[in-house]
Order: sequence, then C-alpha cells, then structure tokens
Amino acid sequence: MGLKFVWEENYTVGNPKLDDQHKGILEMANQLPEVADGRDTRSIIMQLYKYVREHFFHEEKMMKSINFPLISEQQLLHENFITELNNISSEPIDSDERLHTLKKFIYDWLINHIMYEDKKYFQFSREQAKTASNKSDASDGKKQRCATKCKITGI
Repeated sequence: MGLKFVWEENYTVGNPKLDDQHKGILEMANQLPEVADGRDTRSIIMQLYKYVREHFFHEEKMMKSINFPLISEQQLLHENFITELNNISSEPIDSDERLHTLKKFIYDWLINHIMYEDKKYFQFSREQAKTASNKSDASDGKKQRCATKCKITGI
C-alpha cells in the first residue's frame, strides 16, 4: 500500500508563505514512486533536498527577525533532517521497503516538525505581536490622556 502526502488545514502555521512551502514539500514527496520500479528517485530526492534547504533558510531567517529563543534547537532539528535524508538516500532505493522507509521518514518528520516545532515559533510570533500591540495601545492611551489634560489645563 502506497503512502500519499496530504495537506490538512490543522498543519497551518499561520504564515501563508511557509504554509505554501510546507505544501510544496508534501507535493514534491508525492512525486516519489509508489514502488521501486527502476524510476530515478535520486533526482526527486535531490529536488526535495534543495527545496527543503531553501525552506529551512527562509524559516530560520524569520526566526532570527523576531529573536526566537529556540532558534538553535530548530537549526539542529533542520540539520538532523538533512543528515538523515542523506543517510537514507545515500544507498540505492532499489526495493519497495527502502522506498517506503524514505517516504515514511519524510512524512513523519515533516508532520511532527510542523505540528510541534514550527507551531512553537508561530505561537511565539503571535505573542510578540500581541505584546507589541498592547504596548502600542497603552502608548496611544497615554498620548490621548495627555492631549486631554493639556486641553483642560490650557483653558
């Protein structure tokens, strides 16, 4: 039985660009054949590898932009994924079992990473935005009170 990568809405991390990239990874993984029938899976794996590296670059750049405190852990997880992908694909994918192992690794890692690791980043991002918004609202309130006091005392 084949393994099909399907995007579900609960995978969304709240950033359309990264959600699209995650969908792209799943779509690319779906290009892997269902059975080891001699097709060149190596080129698909290389495309996937390049796409994932680019995705990790963008994701880490966003993390740096908000000073995400767990960025080192994320970077290590990203490096470990790339290393494991290299290890699994370094030998020929010449059996249905090896192909299934590769696809299962990609799917399990990606879904786990999105659901548990990436969501930490986006929760932090939302909290930062909320804190900034609350500070802005408080500052606006102080300005309004000052304007009102200045008008009152100026009369």
